[in-house]
Amino acid sequence: MQWPGAYCDAKGKKCCFPGSGKPTTDFSIHGLWPNYNDGGYPSNCDNTKPFDESEIEELESRLEKDWPSLACPNIGTKFWAHEWNKHGTCSSFSSQQEYFQAGLDLKDQTNLLQALKDANIEPNDEFYNVEDMKEAIKEKIGYYPWIECNRDSDGNSQLYQVYICVDANGKDLIKCPVLPSALANNGDFHLFYFVQQWLGSYCDQHGERCCFPDSGKPAAEFSIYGLWPYYNDGSFPYNCGGGNFNEALLKPMQDSLRKEWPSFTCPQIGRKFWVHEWNKHGTCSKSVLGEVAYFKAALALKNRVNILQALTRAGIRPNNQMYPLKAVKKAIARATGFHPWVVCNSNSQGVSQIWQVSMCVDRTGTRLINCPFVPKGQGDCGSQIKFPSY
Repeated sequence: MQWPGAYCDAKGKKCCFPGSGKPTTDFSIHGLWPNYNDGGYPSNCDNTKPFDESEIEELESRLEKDWPSLACPNIGTKFWAHEWNKHGTCSSFSSQQEYFQAGLDLKDQTNLLQALKDANIEPNDEFYNVEDMKEAIKEKIGYYPWIECNRDSDGNSQLYQVYICVDANGKDLIKCPVLPSALANNGDFHLFYFVQQWLGSYCDQHGERCCFPDSGKPAAEFSIYGLWPYYNDGSFPYNCGGGNFNEALLKPMQDSLRKEWPSFTCPQIGRKFWVHEWNKHGTCSKSVLGEVAYFKAALALKNRVNILQALTRAGIRPNNQMYPLKAVKKAIARATGFHPWVVCNSNSQGVSQIWQVSMCVDRTGTRLINCPFVPKGQGDCGSQIKFPSY
């Protein structure tokens, strides 16, 4: 199902209404698409059963209302022909009438606009939490949907399409087992990686040196390195734009940021590190977290995930000794309830040492979750790793 307001307001797009006029304010059907269990889909499966408009004459008035084309120029019945030839011929339906009737029945069954309105989520140009949208729809239909966004002319992320899974008979709603492959990297991130780093390893890595902030050498502690949105295939969006960094907004928390999220680069860049993190990573999560909420979420996670304490309790201390990687991960998992992803670097002697610890966080930036994948491009650790002193 798609929201016509987002289709018509998409950057670089315009829409044309059907001959029957502007449709009512409601979600409209985009398609009923067979999918394989790996997220891929078949297409154009049977050219011996081409679209025949006469088979759906009894449904046309309803299709114009609930399954209209908004493309420019408006293609009218050619949209239905496209949907049948590309998708319907791959379905379990023996006739076009059955296929299009099933789509109309599912629209009645789901009633997405009412589900959102019941949760006080209205089409009023306001911003809403995407997780609240999903919960509202689940409350109505019993299953979580997939939500796809596009961007308006100002670069804002907006609700565009809602995907709901249906059994192979095209009648009963089911839990979605997989995200359609076409949505893997559609600009709608899947989760956050919350990354902390050990300063002793940053300053001791081969070919690098560190410079302390003006406030002096920080305390011996893991510090925030980033809160990074990721797609569900392990890759990540970056530099999404549309959210210029405003330092004034962070003044109430600047002392905390200096302590928990400092820069150690040479030359010392100070607050420019936060600018970099927001512009590269934060702007790609602004549909869920604005600038203030983004940095607050990271600080709250830092208070919750105390890596040094977890390791110390397991007898793993920053004393230049070697420890089993498995023991490091086990200690953090015991303390947090979730398995971490540990990244190592090498010191000037080529010894593998603990550098970064990443935990997966849900899209709201508040709840730790199990990591469904390894982030792409992350370095490996040896089976024994050094915990350098600081």
